[in-house]
Amino acid sequence: MAKVFVISIVVILTLKGHLDSIVSILEKPYVEIGTFMYQLSIELVTKVGLIYILIALSDYFYQKWKFSNDMKMTKQEVKDEYKQTEGDPRVKSRVKAYMRSRMRKIMITNVAKADVVITNPTHFAIAVQYENGSMSAPKVISKGADFLAHKIREKAKEHNIPIVEDPPLARALFHNVEIDAEVPEELYKAVAKVLAYVYSLKKTK
Repeated sequence: MAKVFVISIVVILTLKGHLDSIVSILEKPYVEIGTFMYQLSIELVTKVGLIYILIALSDYFYQKWKFSNDMKMTKQEVKDEYKQTEGDPRVKSRVKAYMRSRMRKIMITNVAKADVVITNPTHFAIAVQYENGSMSAPKVISKGADFLAHKIREKAKEHNIPIVEDPPLARALFHNVEIDAEVPEELYKAVAKVLAYVYSLKKTK
């Protein structure tokens, strides 16, 4: 509406400036009428074209400003967007806590299947399992530090699983071997010695 209004004003003012010529146009020769109409048309097209250019430039900068302004978000909107993309931190925290609790229960339960628990003796506890013929190497099936290490030792005692104190080996296994992973080659001999000792104890009983 504003664009049409501005263009209409320009056209009216242009015609008003040539009002006398327009009123007396029928009294002029055809050649002068043609020349006048041509010049008037050129003037109108030029002025309207300039107005359109000004309007287009104004509209461009307005739309750019509006877009930039619309893209700005309040602090609450930023928080809401973060929650949508990354998840609610409180929910994520509860999920992580649940997963840790679940993992601790699984690791303590796995101790019942171990052949030996290697300890630090108090800081670390690593449960190792080896099944001759079905495993290519001993496997760490549970491990823990401090409180979890205490729980692993308790579970081992409950199931009469041998507990062997070997601080260097316990530290190496805890820091270098993941749960359900086989003992690496550099630790294999040390673990094999512990298992041989455990098996010898079972034979003597």
